[in-house]
Amino acid sequence: MDADDLKSGVQTSPIRLAVSNDPGERLVQLLNQSGGEVFAGQRVLARALGVSAGTVNAMLHDLANAGLIVLDAGKSGTCIRLAA
Repeated sequence: MDADDLKSGVQTSPIRLAVSNDPGERLVQLLNQSGGEVFAGQRVLARALGVSAGTVNAMLHDLANAGLIVLDAGKSGTCIRLAA
């Protein structure tokens, strides 16, 4: 899976992220690789990051509360952007 896969919600290739063990750091790296924005459901992100959907939910809210990302939830997924 790559950044384009997350934008489209369709996995076509394995994701290649840096070796960080912290899923929050991996998400920020993914955002940087994809131009600062991804649109994906939490289950898709969970699979891409190798964690549970509950972990992704908590991580997204922690990063948003810290002012690192902006979340826009929609019917078919969440738009995640790096904060300006």
